[in-house]
Amino acid sequence: MTASDSYDPLAELKAALGEGSPELAAGLMDLFIEDTPARLEALRTAMEESDFEAFRHTALVLKRSAQTADAPSICMLAKLLEELGLSRHWEGAEFLCCRLEDEFLGLCRKRRVRLEDSAVSRITGKRRNRPR
Repeated sequence: MTASDSYDPLAELKAALGEGSPELAAGLMDLFIEDTPARLEALRTAMEESDFEAFRHTALVLKRSAQTADAPSICMLAKLLEELGLSRHWEGAEFLCCRLEDEFLGLCRKRRVRLEDSAVSRITGKRRNRPR
């Protein structure tokens, strides 16, 4: 494990400010929502480039951020993607990435967050095919 594997700025902020604060929870979720589109794009890029290590690392960071922001379904999907990266197999990765993207977009709708059109198109634009 490298130093970058263990660094989670959301977890450090949570530890510094203390748990249980509604303002902290909202702030963590805001940071998560702001950061996630780039991470989703990085997952797609890693798949396109067949870069298992970048895929695994991005999934790991996304998993930890989702856990810190209390987004359990996204955390679970990111964990499955991390495991695919570790196993060095792409089978199922496209489906799981689409599910992860859909969960994230659903979370944004639930929180009434409107992503910029460019962020939404970056999230959904690289899909090979939509899962049913």
